Amino acid sequence: MARGRTIVFIDNSNVFHGQMSVGWRIDARKLHAYLAKEGEIWQTYFFASVSDPPRFQQTNFYNFLKNEMRYEVLLYELGRKTVKCFECGNVRQVRVEKGVDVVWRPKC
Repeated sequence: MARGRTIVFIDNSNVFHGQMSVGWRIDARKLHAYLAKEGEIWQTYFFASVSDPPRFQQTNFYNFLKNEMRYEVLLYELGRKTVKCFECGNVRQVRVEKGVDVVWRPKC
């Protein structure tokens, strides 16, 4: 059987926050079937950030994608960002998901 010619890249943050903003709940199997309507998919890459330690529901979902859907699941730790309150001036660090779908490889 020939492999498809389509490679899918899924940014979990965009999908998750997009579905929440409109009150939807996306079914991974239905989404995959929709994306495969035009032809077989060669590979699907799923990018996500995880808390430390990861939540039980997250771990189960990522295992489902990897083991049952055969996605390539790439998990990254949440980053840290320093923010300053404009009202009181307090400075603190917050955990953020930023740039997990971009891998930067510095050259020596």
